[in-house]
Amino acid sequence: MATLILREIPVFGKAYILLQTIYGDRSALIAECGSFCRAAGAEKVYVKLDAPEDGTVFACQIWELERNGKQPSSEIQLTPVSTENAEQYISLYNRRFSEVIGAAHCDRQSDFSGAWLWVKDDAVLGLGQIINGELRAIATARPGQGKVLAMGLLAMNGDARCTLQVASNNAPALRLYESLAFEKTKTLGSWFLVI
Repeated sequence: MATLILREIPVFGKAYILLQTIYGDRSALIAECGSFCRAAGAEKVYVKLDAPEDGTVFACQIWELERNGKQPSSEIQLTPVSTENAEQYISLYNRRFSEVIGAAHCDRQSDFSGAWLWVKDDAVLGLGQIINGELRAIATARPGQGKVLAMGLLAMNGDARCTLQVASNNAPALRLYESLAFEKTKTLGSWFLVI
């Protein structure tokens, strides 16, 4: 059995396979699920595995990072996401997370608790979501502004400990988090591209 996640096809062109229980040939099941996902419109299909299988190529691992210590101070002003500005958040989020493996798209039905926009002179510079010490999203409209935004979000976190999840192939994000003293605590899983 496998769970197929198809809801990302219309927005990101991706589908995901989560294997549950396998009776028989695992590679054949992955190939069959991949064919179904492509027939449903997926341009890329990923499967979560512990090790490669025939017909798959390693894409990335998902790592958990953690930061302990005093939160940085920040001068930026963040605006909570509301019904009035949700479209700005949705637009930037979907644009910036479209290439992130495992990211779900954002729409009006998404949970916006702990979600913020960084707006200056009526221009959206970035977004973030932080809930109970977990940084769930961060994206900027232009490269080079991530550290300022991350510091603003971390300053809002009342807890000194902060965790996040990041794809191992996201080099810019890894550099940013390393500069903010985040350290890898564990590997949460691996995604493989179904070929």
